[in-house]
Formats: sequence, C-alpha cells, structure tokens
Amino acid sequence: MRIQLDIPKGKDERIKDWMKEAGFKTYSELFNNAMSVFIWVATEVKQGRIIISQDPSGKTYEKQFSMPFMDALTVNAPETDQAKTPAPPRSMAASGD
Repeated sequence: MRIQLDIPKGKDERIKDWMKEAGFKTYSELFNNAMSVFIWVATEVKQGRIIISQDPSGKTYEKQFSMPFMDALTVNAPETDQAKTPAPPRSMAASGD
C-alpha cells in the first residue's frame, strides 16, 4: 500500500527532528511505529483501561493521555469494572510533539 500525506510547513522539520532523535531512518519506520502505538492504545482503551503518564517513583499519576478516537472506542467498549473506574484528575490532550 502506498500512502501520501500533506504535512503543513514547519511540521515537516519537527517530524524529521523527532525521527532523527528516535533513530528512524525512513518514513515507513516512523509510520509502522506510530501504528504499533495506536494499536496498543486502542486495544487498552477497548478493554476499559486508561493511558497515563506517571512519575518515576510510580506513586502518583501525572497526566492522562486523551484523544477523540479514544472516546469513540470507550463508548463502544464492553462494560467492565475497569471502565467504571474514574480517571485521574488531570488530563492531557495530544499535541503532536
């Protein structure tokens, strides 16, 4: 499959910088890694779990990761005890950085 994207000016350099920092040599490698993360997040959310950032000690929640597609998956996920658990208080929207 071939995929073509239109990337806004300025974001292309940020993408290249992140690719270099992560050691990605190709856009395919970036895409494959991004899809792996997406599939993992989607699977976790469908199981009623939340995605969080936690301080290194593991004692406190820092931020909850949230994106619109996650809300759609949560609505369609089967009801579980975990799905009823309230989310940590602070929320973080993905910024693309």
